[in-house]
Order: sequence, then structure tokens, then C-alpha cells
Amino acid sequence: MSKKNIFKNIKKGTIIVQVEGFFIERFLNLCKIQNIEIYDIRYITAGLINFKTSSVNFGTIKKIADKTKCKAKIKKKKGIYFVLFKYKKRRMLFYLFILLLFLLIVLSTYIFKIEITGNQRISDKEILDVLRKADVYVGKNRLFIDERKAGNLLRTELYDIAWVGVDIKGTKVNIEIVEKTLMEDDANKDVPGNIVASKSGIITKIIAENGTAKLLTGSYIEKDMIAIEGIIESEFIGSTKVHASGILRVKNTCTYEISEKYNVEEKVYTGKKKYGVGFSINNKEYLLKYLPKDHIYDINKKEWKLRITGGSFKFIFAKYIEYDLVKKNRSYEELIEICKNKYQEYINSIKTETTVVSNEKIEIVKTEDGIKYIVTYDLEEDVGVFRKS
Repeated sequence: MSKKNIFKNIKKGTIIVQVEGFFIERFLNLCKIQNIEIYDIRYITAGLINFKTSSVNFGTIKKIADKTKCKAKIKKKKGIYFVLFKYKKRRMLFYLFILLLFLLIVLSTYIFKIEITGNQRISDKEILDVLRKADVYVGKNRLFIDERKAGNLLRTELYDIAWVGVDIKGTKVNIEIVEKTLMEDDANKDVPGNIVASKSGIITKIIAENGTAKLLTGSYIEKDMIAIEGIIESEFIGSTKVHASGILRVKNTCTYEISEKYNVEEKVYTGKKKYGVGFSINNKEYLLKYLPKDHIYDINKKEWKLRITGGSFKFIFAKYIEYDLVKKNRSYEELIEICKNKYQEYINSIKTETTVVSNEKIEIVKTEDGIKYIVTYDLEEDVGVFRKS
């Protein structure tokens, strides 16, 4: 099919036609003689074919079918033409769609987000302040941003930057920072201070590498209490303030509890999806959606934000995923396995390299409609943090 005819079909719409009769070959020959372009011809059975063509050809095809004593009917309609025809009585919706499409094109030229990576000592606020001097900020049209100028100004204004990359991708500015290496990393160790507990618990280990331990193993320590004091006593020079360092580990007995029911409703996705667009002004959403009231949907939204004169405007694209609620009856063994997996997920989420979970005791309580899954366990972890005195 030529490119010209492809464009024509998109514009006028494509139809799938079914023709039935004894003189199918004659029908096809007459279509060829009259220069009616048909394609994707499929022989379903003897005397029955399907093919695709432009919607403007159906009138002629119908006449040829009558002439050859065949029956022709439209099986399916595709294309923008039919979509517009379907919603021709909803002109306001069409105009709103065109307006939103125009806004999307315009807003896609503006910066909605600035993402900064690689900075540790330099705060995001310092970087954003310098970027504003270079005319780079949220709401700025990206067509008027000079990336080289922004990078040079960042290096000039912020001494700790060794290298900076400014890259604009779509509506986001990516700022990648590489900071200069401090020659004296031990400088902060001259600052006097104490090791305090970030959590309460029973001390399982306390070692003062620098300073004086104030408590013993087995003692209970409250949050923010001093565990290792940044003072060293000497009979020759008296008390000396130091930068305290050391290890502080505490143990707590914790409880995890979860309930599960035998009878539940589970989401079963039908595979059907619908899409909608809208906008938000000052966090008030206006979504254009036409959804059947008796259907249930999950909604996923993508937002593009632009700050305008103190308020905020968002363009919203929404995807609605249809599902049915199906009742399911679960066995006692299934509930235990579900609870066990959820408990393990929870433990994995709180564990670190220095965390130790021990003495796990499981209690299962049967209820009228399900079970309660209760786990008591000991959690041991490092809680010592330095705080200036």
C-alpha cells in the first residue's frame, strides 16, 4: 500500500469487510477493475472472505456485492475518523482535548524538576540559589537555558565543586556534582563531643575507643543519654575534652503482630484499560473520564507540574486498570504461610549490616474468621551517634 493511501486510511478510517457468496472471485476481479484498493484478504471458509479497505470504498463495494449476488457487511471500524464521529456530539470534550494537547506541548518546554546528585557537603539550597542566578529554576523555559553558563557559575560560586555536569532531559534538569576531596578528613575529630544513644535499650556492648564509658554492659540506657563521655581524666593534666568514639550496642524485645482472614476479596485484573487526561490547579483536580459506574478501576497518574504566580498547575495523564473483586476462601495453612512471608519481609526491611535478630517466638491465635500471627523477638543493633558537647 502506498504512503498516500496509508494517510488516506488514517484520515478516513479503515474498515474490515466480510463478503459472503458463491462468486467471490468475480467480486474481487470487479473490485480490481474499479481500482478499489483492498488488502489483508483472508479466506475464512469457501465463499467467505475478510479484507481491509478505506471506509470511503464501502459504498462501491456494496454495489459490487449486490451485482455479484454476495453479501457485504462491516465487521470492524478503526481510525481517528470513527473516534471523532463517535464523539461528535461531545464537542466540548473535543475542544478540551485540543486545549489540553496544546497545553501539553507548551508545558513540555518548561522545567518542572531540578534533580541534584553527588553533593554531600554542599546543600541543595546553595546549588539552587546559584542556579537561579544563571536563570535555571522550576518554571523556566528550557529553550532559554544556557547549560554551559550554569555549569561555569556553579564552579565559580561554590569552591567545593571539583566538577559539575548540567544536562536537560525533557522537563527535568539533572545536576551532577563531584566535590573536592578534603585533604584533612580527620579535622572533625578535633571537635569535642560525646557518644549518645539514638534508641533506648539494654546495653549488650560498650567500648570506649576515645573518652570515658559512663555505663556498663547490662545497664538500661534511655534515648539521648550519654554512653561515652568525651572527657579523659588524668592525674597529671586533669580533665581533657576529646572527640568521643566507640561502640554502643543495645538489645530490645519487640513484638510483630498481623491478622489474616479466611474469606477475603482479591483483585483479579480483567486486562481492560482506559485512559484519561486532566489538570490540577492548586491541588484541585479536574479529570476528564467516562467510566462505567458498575466497573472498578485502579488508577495510575503521571503529573507534570508548573509553578505559576505562587500557585501550581499540573497536567495529569491517568490510566484506569479494570479489575473484579473475587471472593476467595483460604485454608489455615495458607494463612500461616502468608503471615510468615509478611513477617520475613518486615524483618528484611529493618535489618542492616550490624542488626541481629534472635530469640524469635511465634504464637498463633485462632479467631472466629481467621488467625492472629504474633512474633516476639530480640533486636540488637548499633545505636551510638556522635554529638557535639
